[in-house]
Amino acid sequence: MRLFEISEAIERLIFDATDRETGELNDEALDELDELEGSLKDKSVNVALYVLGELAEGKAIEEHAKRLQERARSHKKRAEKLKTYLERTLLHDLGLVTISDPRVKIAWRKSQAVVVDEDASLPPDLTRVRVEPDKAAIKDRLKAGVVIDGCTLEDRVSMVLK
Repeated sequence: MRLFEISEAIERLIFDATDRETGELNDEALDELDELEGSLKDKSVNVALYVLGELAEGKAIEEHAKRLQERARSHKKRAEKLKTYLERTLLHDLGLVTISDPRVKIAWRKSQAVVVDEDASLPPDLTRVRVEPDKAAIKDRLKAGVVIDGCTLEDRVSMVLK
């Protein structure tokens, strides 16, 4: 799907220079883009339009993936409900019954699981804590003039395409 008409030369160059597996554009293509005839403004507009098209395609794919994930969740919920039914029927009502058919086998395997109460008071050697920087708090302190080793504020510029 193409949202915009862009220069065929630019579109062909980008398409040919894109790795089909990773989607990465090789650096030589950018050099070739500089060498294409046309004003810098025209080339920039065409590349920006290509970027907008890629972003739109990416968004459409993400939305489709969300719909597929919802369908997958629905199937998994249904399967879990039916597994619970089988467990109740076969395990609890009949005992450890094994059922075999050329298409499926229902069997039971014993295992152990550790169950920890939410309010259990565990010693530190039996717990894990994930430590990560709180970038929002660090930013606030840096803005207030506090010096923090290994941390700086970096001014950045980001492009906006509309």
